[in-house]
Amino acid sequence: MANGNGTVGKILNIILKVFTGLVVAFAAFMMVFTIFSANVYDKSDGTDVFGFRFLSVLSNSMSKSEKNKDDKVHFSTEDIIIIKEMKDATKDGREYKKGDIIAFNTFKDGKYVTVTHRIWEVKNEDGRIQYVTYGTNTGAIDENAVLPQDIIGQYVGKLPKGALFLSYLKSPMGYSFPYPYRI
Repeated sequence: MANGNGTVGKILNIILKVFTGLVVAFAAFMMVFTIFSANVYDKSDGTDVFGFRFLSVLSNSMSKSEKNKDDKVHFSTEDIIIIKEMKDATKDGREYKKGDIIAFNTFKDGKYVTVTHRIWEVKNEDGRIQYVTYGTNTGAIDENAVLPQDIIGQYVGKLPKGALFLSYLKSPMGYSFPYPYRI
């Protein structure tokens, strides 16, 4: 009988170790998520991770539509986009070109906002470079040209449905229950 209790004890010990490992892994994930969401995600103050910024999409101006169905890049308000920071590419000897997707700060509706649009045209007037941008879903040219110093960086990728996931995790229910949406 002692042999049977020893086996049960070993099994319970293994289960306890696995459970403890899962709790520690979950706690580590929540700690990293909290630091990320509070200090990096959607920060307009220049906070980045190794030169990359993670931004939520504010409108569907770059989402897939009949107008841009042949484009390779689309993103919507459900996504998080990844921007490679290049504060002023012209100072670094890099030039943005027609077709590049850039994130930039602009004054809109009485406040500064970050917009991510495709370059329609690069203007060089008297040595001053300006970028004319547009949202591929609407096809409408943005009202103001973008100056190099207003550019945050270039689009390099996205986390599909990432904004939905982070919004859920930031909610009170998200800290308590598993993610209910299909990704």
